[in-house]
Amino acid sequence: MATRKILVGKYVVLILFFILDTIRSENGYQHRFAGYQLYVSNTTNSPTDGVLCFEDNSSTNSSVQLVVTHQCPYVGQYVTVYNYRSSTKRYNWYSDEALLELCEVQVFGCQVGRYGDGHCNNQCPGTCYGGNCNSTTAACFYCIPGKYGNTCDQDCPANCRDMLCEKSTGNCIDCVPQTYGIRCEYDCSTSCQGQLCEKVNGNCYDCVPQKYGIGCEQSCSTNCQGRLCEKVNGNCDGCIAGWYDVTCLLTCPVTCKDFLCHPQTGHCLDCYPGKYGVVCGADCPDTCTDNICNKDNGHCLSTGLTTESPNTNESSVESYLIAVLAVVCGLFLAALGAIAVLVFFLR
Repeated sequence: MATRKILVGKYVVLILFFILDTIRSENGYQHRFAGYQLYVSNTTNSPTDGVLCFEDNSSTNSSVQLVVTHQCPYVGQYVTVYNYRSSTKRYNWYSDEALLELCEVQVFGCQVGRYGDGHCNNQCPGTCYGGNCNSTTAACFYCIPGKYGNTCDQDCPANCRDMLCEKSTGNCIDCVPQTYGIRCEYDCSTSCQGQLCEKVNGNCYDCVPQKYGIGCEQSCSTNCQGRLCEKVNGNCDGCIAGWYDVTCLLTCPVTCKDFLCHPQTGHCLDCYPGKYGVVCGADCPDTCTDNICNKDNGHCLSTGLTTESPNTNESSVESYLIAVLAVVCGLFLAALGAIAVLVFFLR
C-alpha cells in the first residue's frame, strides 16, 4: 500500500495536477502506479476517508496516464493519493507492489462560498445549499429546499412534498397528499380512499366503498352484500338474497326456500315442504308425515306410525287407569254385597 496525503486547507477542490517521474514513465513503469485512487476528506483517520474522486481503471499498461489532470468538485481539507495491491490483482500486468513516485502535485480551488476562474473573487449563488459551488463555473453542488437547476435558480413544482425536488430535473422526490406524477401534476382519483394514491402511477392505496380496481375506477356488483367487494378483483364480500358466485352474478335455484342458497356453491340452504336435495329438486316419500323429509338424504323426519305413537302411549295409560278403577269399584261393590248378606242373615 502507498499513500500520500496533501493538506490543502478547507477549500473546494477543483483540479489536481499530477506530474510523475518522467524517467520512470519513459522506462515503462506505469504498472507500478496503475490502479491509484484520489480521495477528498476532512480527516486523516484512514487513507480512504472521504469522497472517492477518481480511480484509475486502465486495462492496459500503456493506457495509464502519468501526466494527468483530474477535476474533483468537492469540499475538503485533505487530498489523498492512494494505491494498493489486493491478494488478487485486478490485472496480471500490475506490479506486485503498489508504488507512488510523484514528481509534482498541484491543487487548485477556492474557499467555501467563492468561485472565479483563477481569482475566486465571486460569491456562490445564495440558493446553493451550504453556499458551496464549483470554483470555476459557480454550479451548485446541492440546492436549498424549493430550488433546482445548475445554479439552483428554478422553483420546484408546488405539489412537491416539503418543496423538495431533484436538482437536475426538478422532478419531485415525493408528492403532497392527493397528487401524483413525476412532478406531482395530477390529482388522485376521487374513488381512492381519502383520495390518496401512489406517486408514480396514481394507483389507489385503497378504494372508497363500492369501488374496486387499481385506480378504483370500477363499481362493485349491485348484487354484492352492501355493494362491497375486494379492491383487486371485485369479488363480493357476500351476496344479497337470490344470488351467488364470487361476483354474485348467478341466481339461486327457484326451488330453494325463500330463494336462499350458499353464496359460493349455489346449493339451497333449505327446501320447501315435500322437497329435498342440493337444489331441492327431489320429492319427499309419500309415507312422510306432512310430506316432510331430511333435506340432504330424503329420509322422513316422521311417519304415520311414528306420529301415532304418542297417542297410543296416552291411550295405554288411560286404559290402565280405567282398569284399575274398575277393579277398585268391583271390590267395593263386592264388599257392599257381603255386608248386605250378613245384615240379612242377622235379621
